[in-house]
Amino acid sequence: MQSKHYDIIIVGAGLLGSSLACALQQTGLKIAIIDAKSMISAKTPENRDIRSIALSLASCNILKNIGFTSIFTNSATPIKRIHVSDKGHFGFTRLNAADYDLTAFGYVIPYHLLVSEFMEKISAAKAIDTFAPATVQSIDLQTNSARCQIEYAEQKITLETNLLIAADGSHSFARKQLNLATQQQDHQQQALVANVGIISDTFDIAYERFCDSGIIALLPQKLHQYGLVWTDKNSHIESMLALNDDAFLQHLQSHFGYRLGRFTWIGKRFNYPLQTIFTQEQAKPHFLLLGNAAHTVHPVAAQGFNLGLRDLAELLATIELMSKDNAIGKIELLNDFITKRIQDQQRIVRFTHSLINTFKNPLASVKFTRNMALNLLDGLPSLKRSFAFRSMGFNPPVPEFAYCE
Repeated sequence: MQSKHYDIIIVGAGLLGSSLACALQQTGLKIAIIDAKSMISAKTPENRDIRSIALSLASCNILKNIGFTSIFTNSATPIKRIHVSDKGHFGFTRLNAADYDLTAFGYVIPYHLLVSEFMEKISAAKAIDTFAPATVQSIDLQTNSARCQIEYAEQKITLETNLLIAADGSHSFARKQLNLATQQQDHQQQALVANVGIISDTFDIAYERFCDSGIIALLPQKLHQYGLVWTDKNSHIESMLALNDDAFLQHLQSHFGYRLGRFTWIGKRFNYPLQTIFTQEQAKPHFLLLGNAAHTVHPVAAQGFNLGLRDLAELLATIELMSKDNAIGKIELLNDFITKRIQDQQRIVRFTHSLINTFKNPLASVKFTRNMALNLLDGLPSLKRSFAFRSMGFNPPVPEFAYCE
């Protein structure tokens, strides 16, 4: 059985795990990344993830600071305005980046283009060893290191590391292997994801429309299309998936209206279940949970990956400190990292919960109050400014790394 040692091992080559690996490649540390899927298969058309990623301005700054600049020039669509409304009611809020002397609140990038960019950088990095496709079979925390057994290329390999970072998603094998308790809530909802074509002159507005039991989000893209994320009850999503394309477009138009224009085509539709997962104990000696493995939130307001990137920014500062002190994986420094990030994580969990509960409440008094709140937000410049900067990811405590542009 082969055995190898690394300074840092990352389990999971999703968006966050890959971006972390790319950020670490110039630190001089020896890095390994493990994933269950082939790096090549993630880029092929049949495996292409059609989701759109809405990046806050803070997240854009973080990605630029770790070397991703060309993607914002070539593939990103700016969000210059945000429109929030409540179907069938009077409340709405409009935000305009120009009011704050900004070019955009953030950018929308197709998921598969982000993945492709990360994969290319990882493939070219000499300091990163890639094990994919590989299966993690066990994780064992030692006194001075962490070990994981993997099966790769029909061989069993033991990997040892000073710090094992698990970024392996909501159903994290690493989290379950170490019996880390979570608080979980099944929202009894799903997200329906697709790309939709539209006859419109407007491709810089992000829309969030609250309906009776669900939420329609439309994210601007290039090529006269928007990325659709429609969250709703399980039964509603299943019934919408059963509609043919024409019937679905009519259904979407009736719920969203014509403020953006007329929908003309719908791409392939996908769905996935929604839940909230929060892990209180995110670190052990030589081990750390990151991203959805630590905290999975409802996609309302597009907070998940943005929250993970703010964690990443703080983690990079922590790893730099660890390296200087020859203390990579020390629990004291990992706990300091968690202490700095836990408030922001819990705030996002509360924020998404409150939005879901407020807008699905059928009581007339609650509907009236939320619509008054939307109009109040729209009419008070100081309150709107605070909301705008929070939506861009600039809310203390946010790592200074996120402010650099």
